[in-house]
Amino acid sequence: MALDMLQSFLRPPGQEPPPEPALDDTTDIPPIPAAPAPAGHVTYGRQVAEALRFAVRQGRLRWRQEQRRDGKFIHPLRTEPCSIQDVCDYADSRAWVPPGHDGGIAEKSGVAYFAVIGKPMVTYHRVRIWEYERPLRWLIWLAIRFAAAMAVLAWLGHGRLAAWITGAVLAAAVIAAAVLMPRRSYVGETPEQEEEDAE
Repeated sequence: MALDMLQSFLRPPGQEPPPEPALDDTTDIPPIPAAPAPAGHVTYGRQVAEALRFAVRQGRLRWRQEQRRDGKFIHPLRTEPCSIQDVCDYADSRAWVPPGHDGGIAEKSGVAYFAVIGKPMVTYHRVRIWEYERPLRWLIWLAIRFAAAMAVLAWLGHGRLAAWITGAVLAAAVIAAAVLMPRRSYVGETPEQEEEDAE
């Protein structure tokens, strides 16, 4: 608009401005080509679908491998619990990521799972297995948890209740020990078995 005003000011008086060319509506305007997608860019839906297909393929392969082993499929899961190091190695290997999908949603969600749920859950279960391997360990952990619970109860302002619960538990333990200690049980062969062996 400023350019038109400048041209009309510089034009000699009485001279008409040149006519503007008419627009030709008959010509087709070529479409603007869409910008190519960056290399490796895949929608989240396709990434999820490929991750599910990859998981099904890996599951079927694992199932066939387990069927060739001796024993049932559930047996190694019960008798061979994975160690914390095994889980860390699997998380570092990124074996659940479909080929060519590095850095995608499958890898990111897997890393988040192992950081928030996977490794802490395996650590918890390994500690529980270690705890239940020996009765003394179980008793020590039970005493520690009980002491922590009573400390929290006292910290919340229920010190008298914590004292009553602690006293009741100690009294029950003393009564149980007094009842069970005098009882006898045979170690080895019973007298009847000894008589049979003597005959």
